[in-house]
Amino acid sequence: MPTFLQPVELPEKCFLQEVLYWVAFQRLPIAIDSDGKEFRETEDVGDYDIQMPDRYLQADECARANIPPDPRLAALISNRTMTDLKSFDRLMLSGRDYDDETRKVIESQRQEVVQFQKEYEEWKVTYAGAIEVPAVQIFLALKKGELQAKGQNFVDLDFDVEFGPEFHAPPVLDIPALFWSLSGIDFDASAAKNGRDHYYHIFCSTEDVFAKFPGDKREPVDGVERIGTSFLLKETAEKIPLLNARRGRPPTYPWDAFHREVTSLVKEDKLPRKKEACIQDFQDWFRDKFGVRPSRAAVGEKLKPYYDRFVKAPDRKS
Repeated sequence: MPTFLQPVELPEKCFLQEVLYWVAFQRLPIAIDSDGKEFRETEDVGDYDIQMPDRYLQADECARANIPPDPRLAALISNRTMTDLKSFDRLMLSGRDYDDETRKVIESQRQEVVQFQKEYEEWKVTYAGAIEVPAVQIFLALKKGELQAKGQNFVDLDFDVEFGPEFHAPPVLDIPALFWSLSGIDFDASAAKNGRDHYYHIFCSTEDVFAKFPGDKREPVDGVERIGTSFLLKETAEKIPLLNARRGRPPTYPWDAFHREVTSLVKEDKLPRKKEACIQDFQDWFRDKFGVRPSRAAVGEKLKPYYDRFVKAPDRKS
């Protein structure tokens, strides 16, 4: 099968985690279509925690950084549970009464969790070493004003109380250069704090990122022919590793498993009376069980029919 290379569309902005991945691993931020709108502009990233669909490192990216493969990607491909042991025990074992056969399955899953957690903790050490210099380079560019970032300052916001249906996110602001401290940056969440200020949804202009960090790991590739707007890699040329098919697409979540879990809560009369509390619980459930975190808006939309029927309806009769 021939290997064709095609141009990709770049987003106008990229989140702080994407800036790190570009500088550290030369991962190109790619525009993602989500219902006809660029993913980074949709309400799916309207919450305080950014969940990019391609946050796991590919095998070739790890190889170039001289670190082992990302165990999260392997777990995702093999459908293994990605969580820590404490969360697994709380979600799957605490207060649950299983029959013997089901308990054996749960215990087997628990052993997988133990193994995954061990692999992931070991891998994070090597990952931290790989991003150390790039993280410092980005911090210095921000601190010196050579790279401008924007974000929403969520200071004084109590997430557990104030994220309700009437919630309005803070405006996007320029982040002053004096704000930055290296220890206060959370690249994975595209967030940063310093004193009382706490910015989320931090992003930079993609054009500015490339101007400051044009990419210093360029390698010439021979054996490429142009055909129309595409390029064909000759069979004699060295193969270029293909990206995981998930990249460049909107995030997908295991909603079928979600609906089964909600149905179980309804049957057991354990559905929280407050919808916001249930949204938070299920965001944690997605994170702990599948290693993903849908937005509050997405989870809330899926929960709406259940609350309309099983929670709001009884209230209207009273």
